[in-house]
Amino acid sequence: FIGVRYLVTMHGPINPAVHPDVALRESRAVLERIQAGRLRPVTPSQLSHAIVTVLTREQDDFIETLTKDVWQLEQRLTGGNVGDPEEYLNELFRARHGLLAVRTMAAQNGAIYHSMTTLTGISPDGRQLVADTAQQFDRVRSLADGETEYLHGVIEFYQTVLSVKSTLLGQAQNEKVQQLTEASYAQNEEIKKISAWAGIFFAPTLIGTVYGMNFDHMPELHWVIGYPLALLAMVLSSVCLYLLFKRRNWL
Repeated sequence: FIGVRYLVTMHGPINPAVHPDVALRESRAVLERIQAGRLRPVTPSQLSHAIVTVLTREQDDFIETLTKDVWQLEQRLTGGNVGDPEEYLNELFRARHGLLAVRTMAAQNGAIYHSMTTLTGISPDGRQLVADTAQQFDRVRSLADGETEYLHGVIEFYQTVLSVKSTLLGQAQNEKVQQLTEASYAQNEEIKKISAWAGIFFAPTLIGTVYGMNFDHMPELHWVIGYPLALLAMVLSSVCLYLLFKRRNWL
């Protein structure tokens, strides 16, 4: 609140997690400069301008700190040293939250001071100070916008890296599945061949086993052509099974 001969500043409410002294940082910094003789405000407008200037400088410093953090995040990404992806994402969005917060504060305060330039009853000196304060907040907002856009580029680049890695992993898995499928197919083909040859050799063995029992009541034992007939049956059964399996591409 700026009067003709006074200035009233308000500090709070603030987050309980923040120490109360933080809310007095700007006004104490100006008071120390006045006590040291480095600042001699003549009007309440000049004193208000000095306090807000300290605030915008701290916002500039905050953006500069976040800029260094974003640069380090980008270097970790381009260097392939991201570490834990979840923690890296948290760092990216913490930086984004900080930039958006300071950008919002600068935009809101800049809008207020731009509106004050149109008010009547403000001295020419005070109007000039108000316009300068509005420009300071505009500069902070512009810096925050630029760093936010730069950070968005880092986030998009990281998303692209994750997408490429996911695609490569999917391709590797597909190749592995294809290899397993080919191995399974080859194994099935071998099993078919083994089964086919086992069936071919089983038929003659069955005939030989039957006629090798030598029971008394086996009329075939007394046939003159029994032996060649048994051999012929073995050959025919084997040939028929071979042709059958060959037609089914088992051999």
